[in-house]
Amino acid sequence: TWVSPDDPSSGNYYHGLVRLQRNLTFPLRVFSLNYDLCVERLSASDFRVETGFSGVGPKHPWDWERFEDSEVGPSPPELYLYKLHGSINWKRDDAGNLIRLEQTEGIPPEKMELIFGRDFKLEAADPYLFYTYELRRYSFEASVIVAIGYGFGDAHINKILGQALKRKPETRLAVVSSAQNEEAEKKKRQEVSDALAVPGSQIFVIRGSAREFLE
Repeated sequence: TWVSPDDPSSGNYYHGLVRLQRNLTFPLRVFSLNYDLCVERLSASDFRVETGFSGVGPKHPWDWERFEDSEVGPSPPELYLYKLHGSINWKRDDAGNLIRLEQTEGIPPEKMELIFGRDFKLEAADPYLFYTYELRRYSFEASVIVAIGYGFGDAHINKILGQALKRKPETRLAVVSSAQNEEAEKKKRQEVSDALAVPGSQIFVIRGSAREFLE
C-alpha cells in the first residue's frame, strides 16, 4: 500500500521528465531504485516509455533486446526505464520468466519481484544484472548524471558512479538535495565526495525536493 497511493495524481510532478526530454530531444535513460509505477504512468501515445515488456501478462515476458533495438514498437522510445531493484507489478511465471501485471493485488508479497531490506542488493540474474551493466555503460558515456532522491547507500551503485567520474574528470554529478543553506550544501557535497571517492569539484548540489526539481 505504501507504493500504491489512493490518488495516483500525487505523482504528477514526474511529468517534469517529459518536459526535460522534449527540451533535450534525445531519449532519457532513467535508472530507478523505486518500486512504484510513477515513471511508467508517463507513457502515452506521444511519449513512449520502454520498460522491456511488449505488453502485459504471460505472453509478453521481459526482453533485454528492447533496450537495444529502437525499432521495436510504433516509434523510438522517449525514455528508457531501468528498475534496478524490481517493481510492484513484476512477478515470475512458472518457467521463471519475468512478466508484468496490470493488477498488483493478485501478487502475494512474497512473490513480488523486489530487492528489498538487505545490504547486498546486486542480484546476479536478469533483469538486474543487465540493468547494472547498462548503468555502468551510460554512466561512463554521460556528461552529466543527475541523482534525485538517492542517499548514496548502495555500495555497488556508488562504485559504478565513482568509476564513471574518475574515468572522465569533466563529467559532473548533479545531486538534488534538501539542503537549506550554503553550509548544508557544502556538507552534502562532501558526503557524496566521500561516498564515491571523487573530488568535490565534480559534484553540484541542487537545492530542493524531487518534486520541486521535476516541477
